[in-house]
Amino acid sequence: EARLGQSAAARAHAEQAVARVEQMRLGFVSPELRTAFAATQQGAYETLVRLLMEGHATAPGQGLDRVAFEQADHSRARTLLDALHQEPGAPAVKTLPPELAERRQGLHRRLAAKISQSLKVSAPAADALDREIEGLLAELDGVDAAIRRLDPRFASFSNPPALRLAEIAALLEADTALLEVALGEERSYLWLVEPGHFTSAVLPPRRELEGLAREVYQQFSTLEAGAASPRPDPALKLSELLLGPLWDRLERARRLVVVPDGALQLVPFAALPVPGRQAQGRLIDQLELASLPSAGVLALSRQRLAGRPRAPRLAAVIADPLLAPRFAALPAS
Repeated sequence: EARLGQSAAARAHAEQAVARVEQMRLGFVSPELRTAFAATQQGAYETLVRLLMEGHATAPGQGLDRVAFEQADHSRARTLLDALHQEPGAPAVKTLPPELAERRQGLHRRLAAKISQSLKVSAPAADALDREIEGLLAELDGVDAAIRRLDPRFASFSNPPALRLAEIAALLEADTALLEVALGEERSYLWLVEPGHFTSAVLPPRRELEGLAREVYQQFSTLEAGAASPRPDPALKLSELLLGPLWDRLERARRLVVVPDGALQLVPFAALPVPGRQAQGRLIDQLELASLPSAGVLALSRQRLAGRPRAPRLAAVIADPLLAPRFAALPAS
């Protein structure tokens, strides 16, 4: 449909595909299987993001790049939280009453069976199964609502809400910018979020960026004191690709939060040269840098920290002895 110019129909079907993946994901009782299934279905999310960004290129005023950013970040947050939900200390694991746990697992098993059947039958039977699936999902929502009343944090892990761009921007301080990258087979995308400003850009495909990322990782892993940097410098090239088009805005920020994707997670962004001006130092010389798995996880962290009791002591500092005088005035306790 996209190749035939039917962009709206293509996006609608891509949205249906993502919704179907989300529905099928709930059918896995085992968090490990759910995470593995989601990993095999990333193409659905990637296709939707690509179609939204292509739509933005032809109709910039519709805000489709904002929707693409929200979709990409939500997919990443959900994958991470699925993994966290496997941990023994995750919310609701210890506090969940046995009867609710058994009922929830039973609904998941029935849901998995119905979804499996619906993929193997003809249209009329599939319609009937879809109605049964909707009923099971509604029942599961009721059970999850009961669990949330016992432990409100459970909702953040089991079914994290998709954050809107405005909600993500509201998390950032006035001098902070968030840079998120989504890699794709045909082309990749970058979004820059600041309070009151949003920018998107098109990047080279996954294979090119991940190849450069691995070169940078190897470069910084083997660099010896006094050794000359290789030419051409892969770190400078990566910096120019990712940051060059947006550097005029990044120069105004004090702090940069990076949400990398794929092999870009290997890159120490603080050590990248300033784009186009290698002689003027590294990013760490101009910006305070932090890394996050997703903007949605930042929101969850803020929610959890808001209710955490204050630490009884001020701080424990481990630092270079040359920095020690800076902390001399802090109370010993």
